[in-house]
Amino acid sequence: LLNTQLQLATGRLINRPSDNAVGASTVSVLDDILERREQRLRNLNHAESVLNTADAALAEANDILMEANSIGLGQIGAGSDAATRANQAQVIDSMLNEMVRIGNSQYQDIYLFGGTRTATTPYLDLLGGIQYQGSGEGLVTDIGLPRSIPITTPGEEAFGSLSARVRGERDLDPTM
Repeated sequence: LLNTQLQLATGRLINRPSDNAVGASTVSVLDDILERREQRLRNLNHAESVLNTADAALAEANDILMEANSIGLGQIGAGSDAATRANQAQVIDSMLNEMVRIGNSQYQDIYLFGGTRTATTPYLDLLGGIQYQGSGEGLVTDIGLPRSIPITTPGEEAFGSLSARVRGERDLDPTM
């Protein structure tokens, strides 16, 4: 009678593992499945927020690049003098600073374009240039797929941060 009253009060057929060992095992497995599904749903929501933030940052970067392209094309030809080019160079420098700010975009203290190094600022000023410090393919999360899909992007993919071409004014390999 006590067990029946406990079952009615709690609404559960199994209140202790000793009530039904096989049923308790089944309940435990089902609880684990439900918890994993809930966690994957939270992971999907977080991944969606991260990707939406990265998408907005890349759209802003695209707008800046299009504007820089139009400024560069406007400086070609006879209508441009040295003073105009100097003024436009300052505008381009401010656009470059804005691109660095976009490259260092964050969502909940996660750098979006640092690859797997999401706790480190990906782009730093270094000796008048910009150094990329990110690495890896990107931060991954469990969203229930058999293959891991990154939710952050390395700066190499987003902005072409690493390039095999390095040019300078000095010959680094002089011949005799």
